[in-house]
Formats: sequence, C-alpha cells, structure tokens
Amino acid sequence: MTNTAYAFVSFWLHGGSSGGQQLQVYGTLGNGPSAQSGRYYLAAPLANAWQQYFVPLSALTVANVTNFSGFAIQDAAGGTEPTFYLDDIQLLNSTAPTLTHLNVNAAQSSGQPTRACSG
Repeated sequence: MTNTAYAFVSFWLHGGSSGGQQLQVYGTLGNGPSAQSGRYYLAAPLANAWQQYFVPLSALTVANVTNFSGFAIQDAAGGTEPTFYLDDIQLLNSTAPTLTHLNVNAAQSSGQPTRACSG
C-alpha cells in the first residue's frame, strides 16, 4: 500500500473495567508481513471510558513508504493485559484535530429549560 496520502492512524480505545494497560503500536511492512517498524507507546487508557488516539505514521517510521501493509496494537509490558476495546480505526490524511475534553454532570440541574420561539 502506498501511504503518501496519510499522516495518522486514528482509533478509539476503551480501557475496559480496569484501564491502565501498557500498549504499543507498530507498523507492519511487506507481504506476510515480513518486517515491523519502530514502536509507539500509547498513554494508558482510562477505565470505563473511550479515548481517541492519533498515532503519527512518521512516529512508526512508515510515513511515505511503499510497503506499509498494516499495524498492530499490543502489550508493551511483556505480560497479559486486561481486556480493552477498539473502535473506528482509520487512516487520516491531514493533521490531527485539536481535542476538546468536556465534563458533563447529568445529575446537576442548570435551571429552567430555555424555550425558543419563532414567528
């Protein structure tokens, strides 16, 4: 696969009930695959929460290579990790967007609802 049009691999990761997994990403090269790229270590996922990750292909040393064939997400500590979940895995062709984190307290009332009228 020629990946010159792509800059990042993006995915959502859920840390399961425990979180804190020590994970790494690496690229695969060639058919089979026949080789692996450098490692990129992920920030530990949170328990019971989804987080979006952006991994630069340049950090995996697979940017603009012609034999990039895939990538793997695996344990980085040399042991068994608790269950985690992945979703919405994609290659992105531009710079990673700025993330805005919002905290919502659904139990807190903000007062009376606002009513909009049009006439």
